[in-house]
Amino acid sequence: VTTSVDGIEECAEGAEVVIKRDGSEVARATTDVFGEFKIDKLDPGSGQYELEVRSVSASVSTKFDLGDDSLYLGVLTLAA
Repeated sequence: VTTSVDGIEECAEGAEVVIKRDGSEVARATTDVFGEFKIDKLDPGSGQYELEVRSVSASVSTKFDLGDDSLYLGVLTLAA
């Protein structure tokens, strides 16, 4: 997860990550110094989820389908 600081892309440390399924929270994490997070214990092949990432001044959300393998969502950029 990244954010823009004075026009420079920086890692978003300390952002809150929430995973929801059918509107209910199923997992939560916080980004590390590199803006990375990991969510464990979602059932493989369990379908569609919504991911929300929030910091004090910005957020980003996306939907994804969880298949049978680990999933990489790419770089998510927080926007005000």
